Amino acid sequence: MIKEEKIKEFIQAIHSAFSILSNARGYISHKLLQNEECPNRFILIAHWNSLEDHLEGFVGSTAFEQ
Repeated sequence: MIKEEKIKEFIQAIHSAFSILSNARGYISHKLLQNEECPNRFILIAHWNSLEDHLEGFVGSTAFEQ
């Protein structure tokens, strides 16, 4: 849950992170969903070629730390 006063800041930050995500090995696509009833709640759906691409290739990388 994102504090209401931080929603715009969160959206800007997550969109800048998408360029890092989309350049990762095995990345297919992503979608950020904002709850219409509770606009401070979000769901990020990311599609990968494999679990290994996500966990070892991305989460284990220095790009993930950014």
